[in-house]
Amino acid sequence: MVGVNGARCNGIYLAPCGPSWRCIYHVRFSTRCFWSNSVAPEINRSRHASKRGTNVIDNKPFERFVFETRGVQTFGDLSYLLRESHEGVVAAAVRAAERVSWPSSWGGGSTFEAAVDWVKRTPASPPRLLLYVREEYKKIAKPLGLWGENQRATHNGTITLRTESGGMLLLADKRKCPYLLKTERMSPPTGLRQLAAPAGVSCATACRQIGARCDEATLEWGNTCEALAQHFACEAGCGHQVGPELPAYAAATDLDTHKQCLISDIAVSTCGAAFQKTQRLCSCSRA
Repeated sequence: MVGVNGARCNGIYLAPCGPSWRCIYHVRFSTRCFWSNSVAPEINRSRHASKRGTNVIDNKPFERFVFETRGVQTFGDLSYLLRESHEGVVAAAVRAAERVSWPSSWGGGSTFEAAVDWVKRTPASPPRLLLYVREEYKKIAKPLGLWGENQRATHNGTITLRTESGGMLLLADKRKCPYLLKTERMSPPTGLRQLAAPAGVSCATACRQIGARCDEATLEWGNTCEALAQHFACEAGCGHQVGPELPAYAAATDLDTHKQCLISDIAVSTCGAAFQKTQRLCSCSRA
């Protein structure tokens, strides 16, 4: 299935879904990954056969990705993709990794692939670890030459990259990576209160109405299917969309996503955003 190499849930993915772009989003959500796993063996990725597609209008960004040209006779032992095995390897790598500050580690460059030479010099041991939060992912992805729109091939908030030198580079989301030290992980602030706003009402307004305030750094704590399910019925399940008013519940009957709970791994939520057809999930901090 096109694009499946970009998502890894727990191991091996066999999904009963049709040839739609929605299939790749289907495996991104934690609420759906508990039963399915995504195959992501460490070989070069495939390339788009066509120059255009349903949601690909320019194939040039993909042309720089290397891919297998000789064919693969066998994938060998894929047991390392099973959840228990994979998580054990990544957890050990994170524990042993050298913590590296960015962008100073590669000289401060922020342009595309500015850090590629630095990555090539990654030692075989120990692994290197870069910490980030989702709001700043594009800033770290661009100099590393990674796909910048959103995190791909991530599991438990951790991206594992193999370098040309035989080393390992790890990117860990401080909110989601369970392998980090307690002092490295971010937790919801004390007193954080999540609430369902009325349709068309921003989180800035909804939080103010209960004597609290909206802090954009805390909105991400609601950007999960599990958090939305605690406040909305999510009758049509949990889906992926793009917009600064997400996470939200699609309340209007004329929406294609009616009764879905919606999250995003692309857009970054803002306090002032509002859409009359959705109800926001707001994470309010003490005033």
